Amino acid sequence: MPSGLRRNARALALAGLCATAMVGCEESAPATSTWPENRAPIRGDGPLAYISDNGSDTVSVVSLRTMTRLARVPVGLDVVQREAPHHLVAAPDLGALFVGLSNVLPSGLAGIHADHGGVGLPSYVERRRLGDLAPDGWVRVETNLGELIRVPGTTRFVSTHFDLSRAIDALREGRPLEEARAAIVVIDGLTMTRLAVLTVCVAPHGAVVTNDGLLAVACYGEDAIALVDVAADPPTLRARVPVGVAAEPTVPPRYGPYAMSLTPDGTRVFVGLTDERAFRVLDLGRAAMLPGMVMDAPGAAFFGTFSPDGMTFYGPTQQTDALVALDAATLAVRASVTFDPAVCIAPHVVAHVPAIDALALVCEGDHETPGTLVTLDPDTLEVRDVVEVGVYPDGISLVDEVDW
Repeated sequence: MPSGLRRNARALALAGLCATAMVGCEESAPATSTWPENRAPIRGDGPLAYISDNGSDTVSVVSLRTMTRLARVPVGLDVVQREAPHHLVAAPDLGALFVGLSNVLPSGLAGIHADHGGVGLPSYVERRRLGDLAPDGWVRVETNLGELIRVPGTTRFVSTHFDLSRAIDALREGRPLEEARAAIVVIDGLTMTRLAVLTVCVAPHGAVVTNDGLLAVACYGEDAIALVDVAADPPTLRARVPVGVAAEPTVPPRYGPYAMSLTPDGTRVFVGLTDERAFRVLDLGRAAMLPGMVMDAPGAAFFGTFSPDGMTFYGPTQQTDALVALDAATLAVRASVTFDPAVCIAPHVVAHVPAIDALALVCEGDHETPGTLVTLDPDTLEVRDVVEVGVYPDGISLVDEVDW
């Protein structure tokens, strides 16, 4: 059955169940004069943080100034099935929030984020109205959505696809390397249509893109960084840069590049390696890793951020749940903090919030109970405040001002 018909069938079935049970259900019928849209705008003191709650199929909205959770809204195309929202992008100029629905099922594989790369149904990017998070469109992408980012100055978005199961099956069966590689998908955020699909590397995950459209993708299963010109039509693969000693892909990988952070001037990328437990640095102009720029991290390295002047890099780590502040020029440690489990378990991504001069750190938690959002002092890494969000939070996007 076509997906559109499936959605209509689900909606009709749900409407019947609601009528039978005499209870209210959301989104069982389109808004009309008979069925009015009753969603209230989500307002609060800006800046706001939108957080993808992978384990509870929700998006949490938090006022960072007051550290108040304003809302936790169910997302996804199916009211029953877990669709595992994974990473998201707020686009105030488009009045929209774009949410990656990874649709991943448990894999049983070993490794820190193996289940994220497990067997999955087709993934989707869902568009929701920014003010009240009402659904406003969707587009199907590829299996195992990993990262979702926006190409600056455009209405285009790029999804990566962390398809570990595909890679493992191909490599263990001795099939050609190309059959182990997964794709990126370019979509238009206005029409919610696919513009291009390009196979790039094995298990691509974290990605960043420069103002001139150079995309750098962490190729977890290939121990490399793929460089793609997404400004070209169609997008073109420029190079695959090894992050360490060049070698054939192995299971598991030797380095495991997973997370990417672009410097404010757009010239370098700090790469978080989960298997090597290190941060390394890619020079985009040279299309090469910088020799000697390696920092052995306290644990598996995840999604970092920079101070506005680009002088300090903040990197979260897991297994040893910590946050390190590094000199961005030398990778020397300026400050570090190891978290009490009551504050933060499994830090995933950190963002700098200039409006309140703070760091906002998303902590996954134990994947069964609510995770946390933590604010910290950017100089001392002292914890300022903590608020609960949904289960297994793993993405954050900021909106500076509330104008709705």
